[in-house]
Amino acid sequence: MTAPIASTTCVVEATEPGKYGPDSNNVYKIDAQASIYGCSQSYPIIYTCSILEKKASNGTWSAVAGTRSCWADTNSSLGGQTSNPITYASGIYRQRAQGAVKLNATTWSPAQPSSCSTLSSNVPCTFKEVLSNAISL
Repeated sequence: MTAPIASTTCVVEATEPGKYGPDSNNVYKIDAQASIYGCSQSYPIIYTCSILEKKASNGTWSAVAGTRSCWADTNSSLGGQTSNPITYASGIYRQRAQGAVKLNATTWSPAQPSSCSTLSSNVPCTFKEVLSNAISL
């Protein structure tokens, strides 16, 4: 799923979470990747965040603790940002991808926000979230 980031030419994309493994300890993991692309100019600061969400039995969605992962970049040649992986547990998952573009500036204030939540209110930027399709893993 994709959505444009307002006041920019950039698009933020959320992909369905995936299961992979096993690792060297025979453990399977789940993660998802967020991307920002399509920027026609080199915006000063682009911030990408990925969060896994899990559906509860009552139908509500909540963020999986510890999965939020964010990265700042300073050009339009961006890759994806992968959520922090979790140990596999069956359930229905989706990804929340967050993208923020700070316009006409060269630094963040603060320089490295501790979480994405600061971007939508405390940092002057254009902000967009998009959800992936839900997938049963």
